[in-house]
Amino acid sequence: MKRGKPKGTVYLLHFDRPYEHAKHYLGWTSDLESRLAEHRDGRGARLMTVVKNAGIGFSLARTWEGTRTRERQLKRMGGASRRCPLCGVHPRKEPAPEVEEAGRVIAQARRDITARRADPRDEQGRRIGDPGAQSSEDIERMCRDIEARRAAHGRRERTR
Repeated sequence: MKRGKPKGTVYLLHFDRPYEHAKHYLGWTSDLESRLAEHRDGRGARLMTVVKNAGIGFSLARTWEGTRTRERQLKRMGGASRRCPLCGVHPRKEPAPEVEEAGRVIAQARRDITARRADPRDEQGRRIGDPGAQSSEDIERMCRDIEARRAAHGRRERTR
């Protein structure tokens, strides 16, 4: 049985007022309700203990599904204020499934192109740069592609 990283919730807490430089706390838990209760009681993370002792309240601002790896990614990026809706930032909506699929198709096409550039071969296994490796249909197709690119480039130049 394959064991993956435990799923949980990455959460962002927004402080009612800053504690020295801190305005937010980003954490991960597998049980959000009990973890928030710990923070309200001043237990758990050291920052949350000193925030409680300073009499500063907090609100749950945002959550993400994910693992501890996702928490680490968000912390490394910094700028919790940029992800906090209570600071006036509104998160993007999740992309539509067809947009995600298009992104995967584009990424695969890029990988294929990179692989072909590294070792360009045709269906028969001959290197594309070798003499006789391309049929006359292939050459005609490439010429049409080149002409189309030149025409498109000319249109772009005229619009500038």
